[in-house]
Amino acid sequence: MRTLSTLSETCPEDPAVRRIGPHLALVDAAVPEPGPGQVLIRVVAAGVNRADVAQSRGRYVPPAGSPLTLGLACAGMIASVGPGVSRWHEGDAVCALVAGGACADLCLADDGEVMPLPLTDLDPAQDPRYHPGFSAASDEDALQTRLTRGTAAFAAAAILVEASATTWLNLVRIGGLSPAPADNEGRVVLVHGGTGNVGSTAIQIARALGCRVLATAGSPERALVCVKLGAEAALDRADDLPAFVRAQTGRHGADIILSVSGAGSFADDVKSLANHGTLAVIGLLGGTRSEIDLERMLSRNLSVHAETLRSQPEQVKAAVCDALETHVWPLVRRGLVRPVLAGVWPLEEAARAHEAVLHGEHVGAHALLP
Repeated sequence: MRTLSTLSETCPEDPAVRRIGPHLALVDAAVPEPGPGQVLIRVVAAGVNRADVAQSRGRYVPPAGSPLTLGLACAGMIASVGPGVSRWHEGDAVCALVAGGACADLCLADDGEVMPLPLTDLDPAQDPRYHPGFSAASDEDALQTRLTRGTAAFAAAAILVEASATTWLNLVRIGGLSPAPADNEGRVVLVHGGTGNVGSTAIQIARALGCRVLATAGSPERALVCVKLGAEAALDRADDLPAFVRAQTGRHGADIILSVSGAGSFADDVKSLANHGTLAVIGLLGGTRSEIDLERMLSRNLSVHAETLRSQPEQVKAAVCDALETHVWPLVRRGLVRPVLAGVWPLEEAARAHEAVLHGEHVGAHALLP
């Protein structure tokens, strides 16, 4: 089977290694056997994310024990199951959150992090705006020319899994939102990077959970896309964030801020939080170091959390996947949360997909089709 790896983790002289870009290689590997509590998935689609891109360039070290091969989410058909697995059977259509190895022909996944597809009947060739289905912000060319009826539902799942899990971990488990929308009435969520994969998903989930949603994006045009996705208002990230949040919330501030910017927006994020607010840092696109106004944090009872989904214990990730199946997949089936597809690429063109993610000119997420 083929698996996507960083070039630095391969031996160039190995005949099983085929270089496909300046940082990536396809490696012919033995078919793995699922162990106890595992399933083997024949991958139809895999999601592409920034962690993959950073890892391929030596800027991100996977957590200890994680596979060095790339890919954190996939969708496909169960090829075989290991001892102790009773829920899944050969031929079942599933999606999965994994610690690595999703960008391959076959992928091992722990039973607790495997879910059914959120959508099973999706035909973009017939109607690219099928509802429920892909978002109206999705790239029409990708929908119409690169997807078939047989792959559309798998691509949708592959780009939803990791983004939805990251959103749920940070907004619900860490940020304290309730799965019941009525309990979140009046709470304000600010999402940075609202046109990225996590950002576009977080906007929709937060709104579906009954929150007021604000967002930032890289340009006025992208800010408008955030509003189309469900944000009440959105800001070009070059503008004054604290003033924007004060104006939109009557000086209340944001109860939860989901930030991919790291140090780039940290000081303004702290100024923009409401009393007892939570800043959840999930990315470092704007830098890694910033000063902290401890006086403001102490006087307003603020919290800062910086956590990655990939490094969570298996029981936490399994609980998040269970919550997705219980609470988020019904929202997807109702059309309240819709994946935004930016592009679809054959596995052999993974380097082009990585370049697209690196330059950030897309809206939504990219999928690889082995």
